Amino acid sequence: MQTGAPQLLLGIDIGGTGSKVAVYEPNGTCRGEGYAEYSMISTTPGQAEHDAEGWWQATARAVRQAVADVEVSQIAAIGVGCTNGLIAVDKTGRPLRPAIMLWDQRALPEVSTMRTTLGAEQIEAITGIQQHRALIPYPLSYGSSITNRTSSRLPINLWFPVDIWLPD
Repeated sequence: MQTGAPQLLLGIDIGGTGSKVAVYEPNGTCRGEGYAEYSMISTTPGQAEHDAEGWWQATARAVRQAVADVEVSQIAAIGVGCTNGLIAVDKTGRPLRPAIMLWDQRALPEVSTMRTTLGAEQIEAITGIQQHRALIPYPLSYGSSITNRTSSRLPINLWFPVDIWLPD
């Protein structure tokens, strides 16, 4: 058993196919690793979802593997990185539905309509970000209409991007 101030660092990567966990000493020596997979939900064309509860279960398994030979009281910090997705939760933090992932393609027709109707500059002016094809396919009500270039009224919803930084 080690004594003194905690020195180990635990990193968690909740990725596209599984959760990876590692425990490191400050000098970079790996003291333990773990990995647990989960499956993509894709029952319709373009669908890309994950079971958020499955993330939790897989991460817990991977953490147990990584700390099997480590004195957990020596873990000083935990870092978590996660794949991009939208997880809708209830007031207790429980997932309401599967997480919609970055690579979900079901919103492509809506994205095309937005690009054609509003144009890239107007989309960026409204949202503060450049539009990308990977948008959450479930809109949040914007509560108004925006006039398009032909002066007709277009009811529009505000879409939140899954990821605001994507390389070209």
